[in-house]
Amino acid sequence: MDDRKIFTIHGNNINTLPEFHDEIQRVLCPGFKHYGRSWDALNDILRGGFRTFELDEKITIIFKNKKHVRKSLGEGFLNRFTKLVEQHNHIKLLFE
Repeated sequence: MDDRKIFTIHGNNINTLPEFHDEIQRVLCPGFKHYGRSWDALNDILRGGFRTFELDEKITIIFKNKKHVRKSLGEGFLNRFTKLVEQHNHIKLLFE
């Protein structure tokens, strides 16, 4: 039985890079005011330990409306995000 915590990123909330970081903070580290809003900071958040899941805890991230994000930020952005998440073996990434 897979008892992973599930976190849902809503692509409709993302039109710009700052909005992407807003959505990451809202979903993965709400209340954590020191999120650096960069790829390095996101990598740290993905490791865990920032209030919503523990360090290396198995989680699932559901990314909804990939098409909208691709249109807003480009395929390269989505590829970079995907590659970053894939570095974390404890995370399952699903696009819907």
